[in-house]
Amino acid sequence: MALLGDRMKPTLRDLLRIVFTYKKLILFCFLGVTVVVAVASVLMKPVYEASVKVSAQETFRDNPVARQWVDPRVARLAFLQRQVEIILSDTVIRRAAENLPGMGRDVAPKYWRAVQASVAVASPKGFDFTSSDVLIISVRDRDPKRAQQLANLVAMAYRDRSAELRATNTQQTIKNLTERRDDIKKKIDQILDRIEDFRLKAGPDVKYLTSNPDFKGNPQLTEYNSNYLRARTLLAEITAYLNEAQRYLKSGLIPYKMLAGNPALLKIKDNLTLLQAQLAKLRAQYTERYPQVLIIKREIEANKLQLMEAVRQDLQSRRVDMAALSARTAELKRIVDQLTKIENKQFKYTRLLRDYQMQQDSLQSLRRNMAKLSVAQILDNKKNISISILDPAQLPKRPVKPKRTLYTLLGAIFGLLLGLGLAFWLDFMDHTFKTVEEVEFYLDLPVLGVIPKTSRM
Repeated sequence: MALLGDRMKPTLRDLLRIVFTYKKLILFCFLGVTVVVAVASVLMKPVYEASVKVSAQETFRDNPVARQWVDPRVARLAFLQRQVEIILSDTVIRRAAENLPGMGRDVAPKYWRAVQASVAVASPKGFDFTSSDVLIISVRDRDPKRAQQLANLVAMAYRDRSAELRATNTQQTIKNLTERRDDIKKKIDQILDRIEDFRLKAGPDVKYLTSNPDFKGNPQLTEYNSNYLRARTLLAEITAYLNEAQRYLKSGLIPYKMLAGNPALLKIKDNLTLLQAQLAKLRAQYTERYPQVLIIKREIEANKLQLMEAVRQDLQSRRVDMAALSARTAELKRIVDQLTKIENKQFKYTRLLRDYQMQQDSLQSLRRNMAKLSVAQILDNKKNISISILDPAQLPKRPVKPKRTLYTLLGAIFGLLLGLGLAFWLDFMDHTFKTVEEVEFYLDLPVLGVIPKTSRM
């Protein structure tokens, strides 16, 4: 052994020594496992496989129902996957098991479940479901003849079941469309009753409603509504103005808005202010009985009376305007309410007509589809899906299981590895010294001599 730190590193010579030391054990494991596997593979019952090649095609050129165009590979993949589900379905497998010689409709579920587990569906070698329309139906059984019979029976049961499903699907589609057609007819009758009832309740507006079936909005309503909003805003401003004026007049003041909006009233107010200033100036120089003071006082009183009269006239004119505006606002509101009611009626009437037209279009479309489906049902829908058996199953001559040569080879490899593993494990568990180098390394003692091992006579 070579030195590796404080341990001994095994060399190829050491490995060969272990192999030669335990060569009998290795040989025993190798031969023992190989013989056991070979005997077991010989004793195993053979399993045979029979295959049927089936062509399943779907075309869209004569399909009576409108379909959206899709990727042909995706459509073929989805179609073939459905066919695989049909082949492996309980109905197909049970029919195949019932048609076996010696079987009947009283076949046990346990038996046809076992048959179902032995059936496999795949594509030909080198192809997949997106590149080939051919399916390989394989059946495995210990009896080669029964495997052949089951494969052929499964293929025929699948072909018959596929035809049944196509006919059933067409009939079910027609039934569903018929039920939907009847439902649409009921809805159309209900809509017609609602339209008639609506016309009776519309009263004098029925002529206007029926003359505008494509109503999209009343421009008069927009105009009157705009005038109504402006009038209501102006009425609110006048009402606020009068309330504010009354409040100021009670306290002996005149609001500035009244003065600013009436030039004559503003002129009287300015003249009164000027006279009051002259009176104050004269009072500072003369007594109350001074003639000029008396004249100015009389003019002030006259201006106050004129001012109050002007204020009264202004308020009165604004009250008249407010009354007229209030009447106009009420009239505009009445017109807007009336036009709004008519517009709501028009919207309801238009919606009813649109619903009626939509239901009529749906009914026409259903009738066209039903007519096409009826033609397709007469033709038995054979132009769309084609199921045919290309190659029936042949009697298998060689079993697919067990593979004796492969099993024996794997058993030999496993036996050899087992023997080597046991040999190295036994050597690892053996703590005795086997070479001079191990004695010198581990005991740090010189070796004086070696006694060679001799074989017994």
